[in-house]
Amino acid sequence: MSGMTRWRNLFAGFAALTFVSACGNAPDSQSTRSLLKSLFELSRTARSAPPQATLTPQQIEQILAATPNSVMLFTSEKTKSQAPIIQIERNLAYRTYATGGRQTVTIKNGFVTATRGLGGDLMSSEIDQSLALVSRRSAGQATRVMRFLTGDDQTFEYNFDCVISVQGGQGGLQGMREDCRDGETTFINTYAVDRNGRIRASRQWLGNFTGYVSLALLRD
Repeated sequence: MSGMTRWRNLFAGFAALTFVSACGNAPDSQSTRSLLKSLFELSRTARSAPPQATLTPQQIEQILAATPNSVMLFTSEKTKSQAPIIQIERNLAYRTYATGGRQTVTIKNGFVTATRGLGGDLMSSEIDQSLALVSRRSAGQATRVMRFLTGDDQTFEYNFDCVISVQGGQGGLQGMREDCRDGETTFINTYAVDRNGRIRASRQWLGNFTGYVSLALLRD
């Protein structure tokens, strides 16, 4: 699969999940509506059909109406499950989101930095170099550190060398790709970044146990 195809497929999935949040009477800004529309338009050029969202537009509207907090959609490729995650805590640039099952995901400006309750959790990470390039929508090289919990409750650390590249864009959204390697372990993350450097949607690797997850920002 080529880099462009992988990036287009990312947006195809996100469009199916995020466009519904701009419908109905759910609280939303005009700028967010415009960006979600751009995600939808990008999906029309994808080579594969977008996956079906397990949440209906009505359910997403109810979630947005029930809380003023930031809301994202979290989709696991491994388990084929999807859940809204709602911000429950903020510490400077770090936001912690939770599911109804009390699983948590900590995010720094769109990058997942830690998880709890998913199994094989990402305990901590150092992502500032990659984040800086992606947020600036610039190409370059970076290093990142990811520490995971093993089955015997030990922490295993990866030290990745990463290459950040600029992909296609449309409607104010720029596609960014992060290729990382530590020995035989590799992954490719993809991001949709707006003109303000805010990551609106992403597909990120969270370790060998959890695999890839998709995140779509419904409300900042």
